[in-house]
Amino acid sequence: MSEPLFPETPDAPDIPEHPRASDPLATPAAPDRSDVPAIVAAILDRSGSMEHLRGAVVEGVNVLLGDLDPADRVTIVQFDSEAPYDVVVDGIPAAEVAPITTDQYAPRGGTPLYDAVGTAIARTAGKVREAEILAGVTPKVVLAILTDGYENASREYSAVQVRRLIEQCQADGWTVTYVGIGLGDAAYTEAAAIGVEARSTLSVTADRSGTLAAMDHVRDLRRNT
Repeated sequence: MSEPLFPETPDAPDIPEHPRASDPLATPAAPDRSDVPAIVAAILDRSGSMEHLRGAVVEGVNVLLGDLDPADRVTIVQFDSEAPYDVVVDGIPAAEVAPITTDQYAPRGGTPLYDAVGTAIARTAGKVREAEILAGVTPKVVLAILTDGYENASREYSAVQVRRLIEQCQADGWTVTYVGIGLGDAAYTEAAAIGVEARSTLSVTADRSGTLAAMDHVRDLRRNT
């Protein structure tokens, strides 16, 4: 009997597959920030012209605190010409913040808006860096400016400096909002002058309903961030 032209060869042993090495040039996936508490900083005008809204501001802030994620880190700052940067709450989880009172928010003096905003951005940026070191993830940031008037008392920051800071913050993914209370269309002009995007600007009436609407706006920005 003749031998087959092509003799059979034994089956090759199974070779286990090795996981494919990741492409070193591939863009890494963005870290998941959904479970990372946000930083919410509210900058409140406490100049004398806000006196008639004193109760509404306090009410609105306390409602906002209850509407935020309990783990959100909250900073509340108020400003006037006697105290350009007065910290009421400093980076505390929303669930742990005690309601503010009308004794704490007592309008007086002028409006050092640029100093308050510039200082708030610098300090909030420090809190972002701290979170990056401790949690390894960059937190979301909502920075809210609420005012009923025009800058008239700053000494440390100019409009140009604040504009540059805000534009950089927005480029870094922060949500920065300007709420003009009783300013009408001028709210959009004032916001644009310091670099706040029109879509993040709101004009409200200088009464209780307008003030509460301002706080609802901040809450909604946080939820949509």
